[in-house]
Amino acid sequence: MVVSEPRDPGGPGDPGDSQLRPTTWVLLATVGLAFKGIFAGLAFDEGASVLAVMSLRVLLALPLFWLGARLLLRRAVPQPKQAEAEAPSPVSWRMRLGAMACGVLYCAGALADFRAIQAIGAGPSRVLLFSYPAFILIFDAVRERRMPPREQLFALAIAWPGLALVALGEGAGAGTGGPSEALLGAGLGLFAALTYALYLRASQDATRTMGSPRFAAWSNTGTALAMVVGLAVLAGVPATAPHVTAVASTPPAAAGWILTMAVLSTVVPFFLLFEGIRLAGATRASLITLAGPPVTLFAAWLALGETLRPAQLLGAAMVLCAVGVLRRRPAEPAQPPRPLLPSAAHDRR
Repeated sequence: MVVSEPRDPGGPGDPGDSQLRPTTWVLLATVGLAFKGIFAGLAFDEGASVLAVMSLRVLLALPLFWLGARLLLRRAVPQPKQAEAEAPSPVSWRMRLGAMACGVLYCAGALADFRAIQAIGAGPSRVLLFSYPAFILIFDAVRERRMPPREQLFALAIAWPGLALVALGEGAGAGTGGPSEALLGAGLGLFAALTYALYLRASQDATRTMGSPRFAAWSNTGTALAMVVGLAVLAGVPATAPHVTAVASTPPAAAGWILTMAVLSTVVPFFLLFEGIRLAGATRASLITLAGPPVTLFAAWLALGETLRPAQLLGAAMVLCAVGVLRRRPAEPAQPPRPLLPSAAHDRR
């Protein structure tokens, strides 16, 4: 991943790079995140519990985020002549705490989504969760006092019904609870979509002030801390010790799949996603990530032998068509970002 400071828009050779590079990062991140469910299923087959997969994933990913951020920071340190001209601004503790707060927001949405799946089933909850691009479009319309670009509205109008066909292709899959449980699940699904939209929108501003590698490390630190506390609360604090023992006794084969998920479906995708958001904006990136469910669908067909239904294939084609529309359009103009990576002196603050 290229983490050097982007060239000025309109510079020599910039148009193609500025349009395709962030889209490529987000697409690669989407593919990696789409395989998360595949790796989780393989870990379950090897005897891992749901709690082990959720907790070990974030705990194993956390040191890798910091290692990756350090390597990217060192790679992108400007040369002495560049450093004099750039004069990067420091990253304050307020920025770091803000990034951690974003991570807590992401964790809250993830836990709400997990509970929504239990209440109304995986298919309906996916449809609700992936309404987050609509929330981001609304945020931007209110903030900028303008209608969203037509190509983005067109892409969402194609992609969201297609996503519904992908998610509901095997039936509604609703939970076994009554109307109150279904209402709770729907509310939690929309809450998860809202929190994820806020998370992505906040990451756009944060990555442009503190840099995408550093934001990835600090935000996922907040996610890890919140996830541990949240799982302890959900499990019941007095009953936490047996759960810790169960997680610690996860079979080695299952732990291997969880580690693979932490690297390929957590750390690498988030670095790519945040760099794509920094360059292209949260709205465009969120619409591109709608390609995730079709990727998961085909991955499950290839890796797990699951059946593809005609409605799902039609839905996948609609989503990919919407992403193709975005690839043909130029990325939304980004506000001039500060230098992506502060100097080594600032990094020691």
